[in-house]
Amino acid sequence: MPEAMYRQSLQEEAETMLSEARMVLPGIQALFGFQLIAAFSDRFKALQPGLQILHFGATTLVVIVVALMMAPAAYHRIAGRGCVSRDFLTLGSRLISVAMAPLAVAIALELFIVGVAISNDATLAVVVATLSLLMLAGAWLLMPLLVRAARRPQPRPGRAADVEM
Repeated sequence: MPEAMYRQSLQEEAETMLSEARMVLPGIQALFGFQLIAAFSDRFKALQPGLQILHFGATTLVVIVVALMMAPAAYHRIAGRGCVSRDFLTLGSRLISVAMAPLAVAIALELFIVGVAISNDATLAVVVATLSLLMLAGAWLLMPLLVRAARRPQPRPGRAADVEM
């Protein structure tokens, strides 16, 4: 039987969602800063052009992540005028959830680049980057989806299915 769940008010849900974005954003911004700094280092200039292009791709993905993570707060202030609605919560939750996919890919790409730069072994770097991508996707996307699916009420025999509102 699933654990008892506390139903939050719209305001509490909005505060939780925006807090989650605020907690993740500094790490994403730090990653972005390191990506920018790396592009101007002598070591970066010595990388193969293909690795430099991958780095540019990973940096572009992080820009997309920053935009997605900051969008709910901007939407709340501009379009919502500080009001909380179910539409705002749905949009914000989706944007933050969607941001996890390009973030996982960007981290895996950067790990691949670092792996090649350190070990000079593309095979090892592919294995490590792929495993990290799978771990991040599992922790950030697959596990939450599985937990959500497990918490959905199951229809009882002879009764209509419960509808989640």
